[in-house]
Amino acid sequence: MTYRVLLVDDEPLTLEYLSCAIPAASDSWTVAGAVQNGDDALAFLGETPVHLVITDIKMPGMNGLKLAQILKRRDPLQEIVILSGYDEFPLAQQALKIGVSEYLLKPIKKKELSEVLEKIERRIRDLVRQKEQRQMLEQLTDTYQKPLMADYLKAAFRNSGQEMEFYGEMISRVLPDFQTISGSILIVKVDEDCLYELSSRELALVSPMLQRAADSVSRTFPGCFLLTESENELVFCLLKGRTAALCAPPLGIFHEISSRLRQKLPLTASAGLGDPADPARCLSRSCRQARERLSGWLFHGGQRLFSKAPDPGAKKLMEQIGEIASLTTAPPKGDPAVPSPDSLMGDLIRTLPDSPEIIFRCLILFCSELCKKDAGRFRTPCLLLLQLIRPLLSKPAPLMKSESLHQMKRLLFAPSQVQECVSESASLLVQNAVSYIHEHFSESIALSQIADALEVSPNYLSRQFHEQTGESYIKFLTRIRMEYAAELLKKYPDAKISAVAEQSGYFNLKHFNYAFREFYHTTPGNFQKSFLPKE
Repeated sequence: MTYRVLLVDDEPLTLEYLSCAIPAASDSWTVAGAVQNGDDALAFLGETPVHLVITDIKMPGMNGLKLAQILKRRDPLQEIVILSGYDEFPLAQQALKIGVSEYLLKPIKKKELSEVLEKIERRIRDLVRQKEQRQMLEQLTDTYQKPLMADYLKAAFRNSGQEMEFYGEMISRVLPDFQTISGSILIVKVDEDCLYELSSRELALVSPMLQRAADSVSRTFPGCFLLTESENELVFCLLKGRTAALCAPPLGIFHEISSRLRQKLPLTASAGLGDPADPARCLSRSCRQARERLSGWLFHGGQRLFSKAPDPGAKKLMEQIGEIASLTTAPPKGDPAVPSPDSLMGDLIRTLPDSPEIIFRCLILFCSELCKKDAGRFRTPCLLLLQLIRPLLSKPAPLMKSESLHQMKRLLFAPSQVQECVSESASLLVQNAVSYIHEHFSESIALSQIADALEVSPNYLSRQFHEQTGESYIKFLTRIRMEYAAELLKKYPDAKISAVAEQSGYFNLKHFNYAFREFYHTTPGNFQKSFLPKE
């Protein structure tokens, strides 16, 4: 949900600062308007309601206190934030007595602004939820089946008996077939091997993309309910009942999410489906089944839905990998109660099938488990380890097993050595080149400039860059600039095209327009217009 805010301040610089700082602080907020006095604020609010008013406390004519009093009389739930200087603190205290939500001291700090916006957003969400629940209690009709079922299933998933009883009683009134419904847990997870191919900037896009995919399938399939989500995983409950409206096809949902993930990033996903169960008692069992079946990814690769019992070997492998990854520090020597890391890793490697692809996926899972425990310590060494092992996919399995065992030991107990070992390798060279481009893409940069910074020849850098990224340097740079320009046009639909072009690294507007049209098959102006607020 997007929340609208009206800014009221007689200082243009403050209005300009807040207009930029608020969208930057939170994607949930948008500036609906900015005026310089209380009278204009009342006129604006008469036509355009907003969730929040941020007003200076001292202004010519109607000041912030008077404006707050009028707004609170009109709507006691109106969220208001007062801006004040240190010498105006007594006035800010008066504003709090009137019912103003919060106050911010000038000069405004970004962190304090973010905290206030987050606090108000939580209050608004809570009020909306309370209002919805009151409406459901007042008028139980078919309109409320979906939110009621969502709340009930989430309570069942959390095993919260009190909430289940509360929502179950209401559902039984509007859904006579409630007792005949069964539910299956569907877990959709982005394949681990894809995540390790992404840059930090691209990784940040995965969670929002999953959320949009989840919203889409929830709207498309009435019997599909999102229970939980994480950075790279969605957990759904799929209902099955007598009416078609309460049935959600797992394969259709999986294909919809998979296609959406591929729209912007080279992502694939796998899904595990548990058996149908009584939602009131057995969702946890269906969830365990779904997660166990996802282990089929190790043996069969991604881009598929696993709905059958997994190979016992896959489940055992996952347990072994998790056990080894938990040994992030060397255990005491000579302690018979603690398994030797060498023996655990040796057992794991011997257990692996003679398949380079399966061995590599097990290494990816091992790296993923390490990064969950300490991403700061292990992420870069894990990336480098995988880059070292990847070329062995075309070699005999025994060679890959031997090298994998060696690198796993070094990664687990000496991750810094892994990084030092390949500090001059071509893979790290390309990583540094990619980092340089992300940091300087808004400037006028050339391949020769990057090569000089990395102390290699342009021809060598160009060849290695294309081999390891699959893109030429110029194509990669253009894509980064175009994606950044598109984000600016979406976020600021009133921004000047020339300003967006310059911020994206194009100092020739004609060149920018041509590149944008080639990349998005439309002009920057038309692209921007599609994100203007609807009148």
